[in-house]
Amino acid sequence: MMAPRIPSAEPWARMIELNQERDVIGVYISGHPLDDFRIELDNFCDITLDRFRDSEEEKNWYNRDVRIAGIVTKYQERYAKNGNPFCLFTIEDYAGSMELALFGDDYVKMGQYVSQDRFLYIRGKLQPSWRNQGQYEFKATQIQLLPEVREKMCKQLSLEINLQEVSGELVASLSELFKQNPGTCNLFVKLKDSESPVEVTLQSRFNKINVSNDLIKGLEQLVGKNSFRLN
Repeated sequence: MMAPRIPSAEPWARMIELNQERDVIGVYISGHPLDDFRIELDNFCDITLDRFRDSEEEKNWYNRDVRIAGIVTKYQERYAKNGNPFCLFTIEDYAGSMELALFGDDYVKMGQYVSQDRFLYIRGKLQPSWRNQGQYEFKATQIQLLPEVREKMCKQLSLEINLQEVSGELVASLSELFKQNPGTCNLFVKLKDSESPVEVTLQSRFNKINVSNDLIKGLEQLVGKNSFRLN
């Protein structure tokens, strides 16, 4: 079986530095290993891991398709009594952590993606635990490398601007930002008038963009963090 493609080593290099901080001091100081993937967590995940600790929250998500993401902080490969391999691993996001397991065919199909300190994007479902009666556990149904998610899933960026805030300077700055980040993602701009219910949504026919971290930082500075979304 062909191993999954490993993207740029840059996030892993940064993660090594941050892990050294945590090992020495006990906490991350200069950042978090997931900082490069904040866009993915905010736009393509359904829930943070801490919310699974709430029994009422678990009931809300029971048997529904759930998307989570994080970094593998613990990994163990073991062998069952019948000799078949399986793995146990812990995935962590900004808010919490969760232990998962892959057995049988799931291990064969998805185990290749899981290793210590790897960034993962996981789809799965909450189901009754076979080990702890009356409790739920998360069963992974699909695993992807988190660094590949944005390119695969981001089809358009929708930007919302109040008409009263539009100026020649803003338009020029946005235009320059989009030119610096060419790509394949569609760009939509919604203009809203705070003094009337009128809204106009425009699709750029000339600018297709790359939703890079630089682009996101630029948009946050120009129009604010809550003025755009990805889908």
